[in-house]
Amino acid sequence: MVRSNDQRPERSAKPRSGSGAPADPQCRLPAEAWDGVCCGACPDHDWWDDDEVAASPPFCFGTSRALDPAHLARTYALGYKGGIKGNEERAWASRCVFAMVYDHPVAALEIIRMAIAYSETDWQVTLIGCGELESLLGRHDRKIIGAVEQMARESPKFRECLANVWRHGMPDDVWDRVLAASGRKPTA
Repeated sequence: MVRSNDQRPERSAKPRSGSGAPADPQCRLPAEAWDGVCCGACPDHDWWDDDEVAASPPFCFGTSRALDPAHLARTYALGYKGGIKGNEERAWASRCVFAMVYDHPVAALEIIRMAIAYSETDWQVTLIGCGELESLLGRHDRKIIGAVEQMARESPKFRECLANVWRHGMPDDVWDRVLAASGRKPTA
């Protein structure tokens, strides 16, 4: 099986049609939902030459005193802007979202939803779909499938991202729902 964009990496630099700067998506989770979500897996700050930076809060905090979902989602999306290899300066964001997939699936889904909205290229949408969204559905299938279906109904861009998800161990009933929500033909 070939992912929808695997054969066309040249799309990585092509802006999405009709896209200028993506609209700022609003976070749908309340502030208290982010308490304790920071994975703490930022690259070590001690490799910085600047003592002030070395003592700074985790990268996902941005300029605030708590995890900043908009900052994390924007950085996560931009990390894939350079294509499949991504952007090393922003790689921490992908690792952070991947850690959320395991322990905080609702928060991870919200970051993914926001990152898709921030995405500027088809390639970014593809990589988010076949990356963390696929892992999230593979691990927490029944817990999040309803929210995923709702997001796919609300956003053609999210639906396109979902079309790049492979089965990844999902049970038949959940996989059929993913296929239907992404506009693909269910297996049954």
